[in-house]
This record gives sequence, structure tokens and C-alpha cells, in this order.
Amino acid sequence: MKVHSELFNSTAFIEAHWQLQDSPPEPGCDLPRVIAALMFWSDSTQLTQFGSAKLWPLYVFFGNESKYRRCQPAKNMCSHAAYFQGVSECFLWLILISFVCLAPG
Repeated sequence: MKVHSELFNSTAFIEAHWQLQDSPPEPGCDLPRVIAALMFWSDSTQLTQFGSAKLWPLYVFFGNESKYRRCQPAKNMCSHAAYFQGVSECFLWLILISFVCLAPG
């Protein structure tokens, strides 16, 4: 039985890490090689108290950090990457179908 706790503990992350470590290094480079896991998240934000103006900010987190550090606002682990004026229903359906098709089982 495998317990899922952090992104960097996942099988895919560990396999990618070892694949990178086992690959030949760049000639003349002594820097450490690491996998950077990016996590994207978005939600609808109401811009005005009266009216229907909305904005969809896109947030980026590093999955290499602990979820306990990422959830603390004072740590500033989240970055705004983009702002979208709106998201079409077609796009939302595409995302929903993608998650259903990628779901295990």
C-alpha cells in the first residue's frame, strides 16, 4: 500500500528524478540536477461588489515544497502567472473530460 502525501513522494516524480540523475551530465557543468515540479491552479474571482465582473487568475506553486509550507500565506510560495478575462464553457468541458480520461481505473 502506498500513502500519497506530497507531490515529490509520487512514483512519477521519483522516476523522473532517477532518470535525470542517471542521464549523462552536460559537458563542463557541475551544477546539481533537479526536477522542478510546477503546480498550476485557477479559480474565478469577483472583481466588484456590485455587478458581474470576474477574473481568472492563474497561480503557480513549486511542488518541490512541502504542502505545509505552501499553505502558509506568510511564506509567499504562490505566484500569480497570468490573468484571464474569462473561461469559455468549451474549455471547462475539455478540462473535465481530460481529468475523467486520465483518472486511474
